[in-house]
Amino acid sequence: MPAQIPSSPPLRCFCRDLGLAFLACFFALLFLLQPYKVEGSSMLPALLDQERILVQPWIPSPETIRRGDIIVFKAPHTPGKSFIKRVIGIPGDIIELRRGEVVIHGRRQAEFFLPATAVGTSFGPHRVGEGLYFVLGDHRAISSDSRHWGLVPHDAIQGKAVLRYWPPSSFGFLS
Repeated sequence: MPAQIPSSPPLRCFCRDLGLAFLACFFALLFLLQPYKVEGSSMLPALLDQERILVQPWIPSPETIRRGDIIVFKAPHTPGKSFIKRVIGIPGDIIELRRGEVVIHGRRQAEFFLPATAVGTSFGPHRVGEGLYFVLGDHRAISSDSRHWGLVPHDAIQGKAVLRYWPPSSFGFLS
């Protein structure tokens, strides 16, 4: 009579496979998406203070950053701190603010994400150089952004915000 090979109970195999799948997903997310906590109200109404988002940390090339993207980047003049703002100007753009309205290459831009209380300041015109980005907070009245400390270099960008996951009632992709 041939010797029988003892088999693992089905529950043990299932738990092992589930654990391995969990670890694989965890490490994949660790490298593909990173959590970030929104601090402050400069991105209202798009992002609220203390919301949690996932950020895509790898940016293959500067061309993948577009106007309207929400990015996380190293805060200028504040080592160890990060800011989150919306990209308004990309390399080659001529940016201007006229009474609070964004004008790019002489054309007024529709900004669907701005609160009704957008502040009417003026700025520019200013040319965005290669490898640089002009960023603004959506809540312009309280935002410290490119109007105050200048353009953001590509190498300071830590990633694009892609998904809000906390609170669960606000779960969804960011645009």
